[in-house]
Amino acid sequence: MTNDKSSQLARRSMSNIARMLFSLLVFTVAFALIYGGIKLVSLGGSNYYLIAGLAYLVLAALFLFRKKISISFSVAIFLATCAWAFYEVGQFSYWELLPRLVVPAIILTLSL
Repeated sequence: MTNDKSSQLARRSMSNIARMLFSLLVFTVAFALIYGGIKLVSLGGSNYYLIAGLAYLVLAALFLFRKKISISFSVAIFLATCAWAFYEVGQFSYWELLPRLVVPAIILTLSL
């Protein structure tokens, strides 16, 4: 009985560590996007990096506090990013889409 409880505690603590590391990764990406987005907007560029950074900031908080909407929100961010990337590129061009979609795809995959 005690062995079963200790294995449950170990699994729960590993799950907490993974969740916190993932939240830290998303917070880091969010702050990088926000910083770059502010600079880009000040130069007259796209608002999307700033908006995406703010969305990832919310996503990190949702995962940190174990909200059930986290995965749906992550999917919504990825779909919005795909729509923006195709609009921005204007065609299906691998090399132009790659830098716009890699990090969001990794975050989406890890969030599942």
